[in-house]
This record gives sequence, C-alpha cells and structure tokens, in this order.
Amino acid sequence: MARWRNRFAALARTGLPEAFGCPVPDAERIWIDEQLIWLADEFGAQAFQGPVVLPTAEFFPEQYQGTLEDAARLLDRVAGYLGVESRRIDLEVYSAAQLPGVAGHYQLRNGRPVISIERGRLDRAGSVIAVIAHELCHDRLIGEGRIDPARREDHERLTDLLGVFLGLGVIQANHRTEFSVTGGGLRVSRLGYLTEPMYGYALARHAWLRTEYDPGWAAHLDLGPAGQYHRARLYLDTQG
Repeated sequence: MARWRNRFAALARTGLPEAFGCPVPDAERIWIDEQLIWLADEFGAQAFQGPVVLPTAEFFPEQYQGTLEDAARLLDRVAGYLGVESRRIDLEVYSAAQLPGVAGHYQLRNGRPVISIERGRLDRAGSVIAVIAHELCHDRLIGEGRIDPARREDHERLTDLLGVFLGLGVIQANHRTEFSVTGGGLRVSRLGYLTEPMYGYALARHAWLRTEYDPGWAAHLDLGPAGQYHRARLYLDTQG
C-alpha cells in the first residue's frame, strides 16, 4: 500500500500532459489514482487481487432468455463476485415511462436493499450484468455506510470505479455505450458515469497495479474500450 501511495504521489506532482498519450486529462487521471488508493484503504488490497470477471460461460454458465428469473440468477453471480450476499437484495423491474432515461436504480426500502432494472433491458444479458454491478457497488458503498452520497458529488463515478476495482470493469466498459435498433432507427444509450477514456485508464491502472503486463482479459474488451485501454497502458508503461 505504501508503495502505491508513493508512486501515485509522484505522478500527481508531475502533472504529465495529455500529449504524452494518456487518454484522460490530468484532473481525471489524478482522481482515478487517488480514488483507487481510497478504495484499497476501504476494502483492503486483497480485494484488488480477485479475478477479472469476463462475459464468458466460465463466469456466467447459465442459459439466459431474458426473464426476471434469469436476471435474478445473474444477480446471484454478480453479487458473489462483488462480495455481496444476494439474499439480502430484492430485485424488481420498472417500465421506461416510470423512470425515463434511467437504466437501473438502488434504494433502501424498509432497511432492505432493492435493485430495479428497466424492463426493456432484460433481453440483453451483458447490459443486465453491467446495471446490476453498478447498483451492487452502490450497496457496498452506501448500504455498508462507507460514503454519504449527499456529501460526495462524485459518488456515481466512484461507484463505477469500484466495479473496476472489484473486477467487473471489462463488462462495464463494454456496455458504457450501447447500440440498439428501434422503429425510429439506431438508438445509442450510455450506462454508467465514467467515460470510455476513463474506463480505459482505470483498467490500465488496474493491470499496472497488479503487475499484469499482458493480461488475457484485455482481449475481451470491445473495440472502443480496447483502444482507450491500450493507449493508457502505453502511457503507464512509459511514464510509470
């Protein structure tokens, strides 16, 4: 932990410009580095050493047909990867008209965590996994009393970063931007609060901290996130 702190402190002081190849500006780079230290303090460095969860049958072996029961099974899986007891969590769906533009929602109802997913997403397993991961990370931060969202305006971004820290970053990055065909043509939607370049940098820093120089999981990144990841990795390999 001390080694990470010393290396991050040195990087923060240098303020190396984006011209060196980092996909994010200094303010975002420093925020990610500082919050990864905070997360390591909160959850322990061992939490950072778990497997990187991939959208493969190894991690999600069950058949998925888009039912609420299927989503509940994904919740069980993702909860296990994130260190959450799924039996504590209630899962429900809502219509797009009820919460326009909202992919998922986390709340405490009578002291019990409730995760809600927009019904139209149920037919996309990857999207469901990404939404569940984000909302379960809310539970780890807010439900466990680690942060007060009213006091942290960056709490949504921190929630996404916790997903990267705990190993769900590949799936989250791949579903940061989603495309679907509707009656009106191509629809673009965005999940989460980290930008694609921020995901790329956070994943590259994740690998760098774990001394993974050519991690196999990077091959599972989609084209956009992969480009940001490799740019960030080159930056970190040359600048530290």
